[in-house]
Order: sequence, then C-alpha cells, then structure tokens
Amino acid sequence: MGGGALALGALLFVIACLLTGATDEGSVRWATRAARTLPVVPLCGAAVTWLALRRAKRRGELLALESIGASPARAAAFVVAGAGLLACVAASGVLVIRGAEDAFFPRAVARGDVVSVDGGFFDRARGVRIDENGELTRQVPAISASGGAPAGSRARTASAAAVLALLGIALPLLAARAARGRPGRSVAFAAGMCVLCILSMQAAAVGRAPPSLACVPAALLLIVAAVRYRSVA
Repeated sequence: MGGGALALGALLFVIACLLTGATDEGSVRWATRAARTLPVVPLCGAAVTWLALRRAKRRGELLALESIGASPARAAAFVVAGAGLLACVAASGVLVIRGAEDAFFPRAVARGDVVSVDGGFFDRARGVRIDENGELTRQVPAISASGGAPAGSRARTASAAAVLALLGIALPLLAARAARGRPGRSVAFAAGMCVLCILSMQAAAVGRAPPSLACVPAALLLIVAAVRYRSVA
C-alpha cells in the first residue's frame, strides 16, 4: 500500500501543478510552477492516506490485519510512510529549486523598479526579467560578496523545507487516525495549526517575525499527530 500511496500522491501533485499552470501568467517555467505548488503536498499526502485507508477498511483489509495481531497503527504504517516520503522529496525540492521558498513566504511589492538590461528589461523588486521576445524568467536572488545566497534567503529556504516536511508527516498521521475514528477534532486542530503556520510565514515575509517561527506550530502538530496515531480509536 505504501508504493500505491506514493504514486497516487505524486499524481495528485501533478494535477495540482497542471491547475496552477492553467491559471498562471504565460511564459513561466514548469520548475517555477512546480515550486509554487509545493505547499499543497501535505494536503495531497493526507488525502491519499484517507482514501487508501477508507478503501482498505471497506474491503475488510484492515480488519484482516488486526485479526492476526497487527495494531491499527501498524496496519496503516505503510500508507503513512508513502505519504511522508512524498513530503520529504518535496522538502528536498525546496532546497534545490531556486526561489521555491517564495511560495511559502510571499511578499507584496508596492512598485516595480524596471531597468533596461541586455536588450530586455529587469524588474528588480520582483526579480523578473523580460527578454526581447517577451518571455518572463525568474532571476536568481542577489548574491552576497562571499558568493552564497543572502542569509535571510537561506533561513527562509530551510524553514520552508522544515515546515513542508513536518506538515507532510503530521497530516497523513492525522488522516490515518481520522480514517478509523471520528475526524472532527483532528481536522479542526490540524486546520488551526496550519493557519498559524500561514500567519507565521506571512509575518516572516514582511520582516515582522523570524522564518523559523513557522516551524513551531508545525512541530507541535506533528507531536500531537504522533500521539493520537498511536492511541486506540
């Protein structure tokens, strides 16, 4: 079941990328579109976990596993592991794809500072270049004198990857717990923690909070999810 959950989660992510590309502006690289879709990976993992376990429950597979001594947590472990692996791969993508953290820490730009560069135009505020053919490309953030990315950019990237991994493991755990019990309280608590993560990221994007603050509600959600996952429904 774990491999099927991973494949189905990847399929849901591809569908989300296609929907993002259909509503995006033109001439945007697919790597950029995929980076913009990375924040929904935990939701994809949770949906896959819920659907897989509900289907297994209807077919009697979970009851068969429990009848031979497997605990409910152990019976759902492979599905949760597949969804968690998808989140870990997505978190690695945040560390690799340049500018992927912008999807987690969006900033509104009041005005553009457009200059003419090499036969095209460059918007310094948005980091977007428009070449002579009208194609939009995302430029690399400003490089410091030491040759690396700015410290603030590195902190946002690390925090975005950590939040994605934490939520990508916590939400499937809660989905697995909800699939064999009443999901009301689990859904409400997960929604509240996710809202806190979003608010923390928005505050960090405008410089009112450190980027690592968003990791606190995500880590708390993971702890609670792990405890509830082990409990008896």
